[in-house]
Amino acid sequence: MGELAQTLVMDLSALGHTLKPLVRDGLVELRVDELDRRTRRVLLTEAGKSTYAKARRISLKMAERFDQAFGREAAAQLRQTLDFIASDAFSQVLLAKDD
Repeated sequence: MGELAQTLVMDLSALGHTLKPLVRDGLVELRVDELDRRTRRVLLTEAGKSTYAKARRISLKMAERFDQAFGREAAAQLRQTLDFIASDAFSQVLLAKDD
């Protein structure tokens, strides 16, 4: 869970609260790690995998529609710009002190 929280830029307690409805609905399962009992693993259940697959298909379909409406080249450039804005390099530029 710690690695997932770090990837999602969340603290561990926020991740726990976020996962509760997914566990309740049977989409995610939390298991104690066999090698380190202090660690819990987050796993998709079969229902979670099915739901993810459906959501992925919808996401890909919508991305295709966006590309068609916005233009493939413009969409690719927009995604590249957004990737840069979300990067550590951009944050470092913003936080750099003026000389």
